[in-house]
Parts: sequence; C-alpha cells; structure tokens
Amino acid sequence: MKPDAVIFDWAGTLIDPGCRAPVLAFRTAFAQAGISLPESLVRRDMGRGKLDHTSRLLAEPEVGAAFCKAHGHAPGPADVDSLYNAVSQAMAGAVLQSAEPVPGAARILDELAAQGVRIGSTTGYPRDVMDALLPYARAQGIAPEIVVCAEEVADPRPGPGQIRACLEAFAITDPGRCAKVDDTLAGLQAGRGAGCFSIAVTASGNPLDPHDLAGCADAACASLADLPACLDALFAD
Repeated sequence: MKPDAVIFDWAGTLIDPGCRAPVLAFRTAFAQAGISLPESLVRRDMGRGKLDHTSRLLAEPEVGAAFCKAHGHAPGPADVDSLYNAVSQAMAGAVLQSAEPVPGAARILDELAAQGVRIGSTTGYPRDVMDALLPYARAQGIAPEIVVCAEEVADPRPGPGQIRACLEAFAITDPGRCAKVDDTLAGLQAGRGAGCFSIAVTASGNPLDPHDLAGCADAACASLADLPACLDALFAD
C-alpha cells in the first residue's frame, strides 16, 4: 500500500541543506534594526509563517529590550510589519543563494510521482519569495504539484490549514492516507493536526530534539534517502 499524497516542507527538507536561508534573512534584517539575534532563537519557531515568526521574536523579552534600546520605544504592530518587510526583502536574496536541493530530494519526488503519489508542499515563505525561488528549484528537479504559503490560509502551520488546502486541491478526503514530511516542529504539528502521518527529517535541516518529536512525529528519518522505508512502514498493508 502506498500513500495517496505526501506533503513536503521546503527549506531544510527539499532544498537548502541546513535551512540556512531563513536564519540568514532574520539575522540580517534584525541586525539592520540594531538587534543581534542568536541563531538558536531564530530556529526555535522555524516553520511558522514569517510574519508570525517575526512577531514572536519581537515578543521575546531580550529582543524587545534590544529593540527599545535601539529605537527608544517598545515594539508595536507597525514595527512588526516593518521588520517583517525587511525580513522578506532579505529572504528573497537568501533563498536564491541557498536553492540547492537536499541530496536525494529530486530522486525521491520522481519515485513517488512514478508510483502515482500526489506531491504537495507547504512553506513559511511568503508567496513573493516562493515565486522567485520556484524556477531555480524546478530546474533542479524540485517541482511539487502545489505550493501553499502561510499567508494563503486562515490557520497556517502549526495549524492544519496549508495541508488541508493541498488535500482539497488533490480531491483527497482521507488525510490518514497521507504523510507530512518536515524538519520543523511547526510543520510536523500541522501534519498531526490535519490527520496525516508526520515524518520528521532530522539531519538535513533544523536540529530537532527527540523529546519534542514524541508529541508530533509518527516516524523519523535522518535524510530523504530513508523516507521510502518510513512510508513503507506507515502505510503497510
């Protein structure tokens, strides 16, 4: 038995080994605003929509204090929007510098498609960033049938809205016949929330704590090379 659909994340799962582009974009944009962000803090909420991610970073006490010191006032909604725009601008360049596929990604997509499995994808990147990235990715064999960005649904990851949008586009009514593959907790939580199996990819993107995975992943594989075995086990007859 095979899954009806597999929904992939992008950065750290299909492209950008190490998931470097989002980290670079956030740290660059915040540095321009006078705030030094540790990489570990940026990675903590990775996978969320970038507006949400920006807001959550500014809500951190140490980040808010640094912003206040640099600008003379606590960050408000207008500051969130301004920093988000700066992050988006930085991201547009960063993703093209990190557009190489994760090893084996193109082969896995081809193999699944040859088996009749529908291939969807979700991302925390905004649509304008994905529109810039997609031609580069497709040229390297990374071409899911659908891409759903965080701002395009009412309940983006860690909510299930993006995955449900993929399944609706595929006319799939049983999410239990589908899998979500992701290197972020937010993406894995979205898979569970949508009723899909969630498979964590642990070595190509964000570092994932095994203790955290217990509540949001049904299986884990070090790399996409191990994904077929995970799918076989989850969708065994």
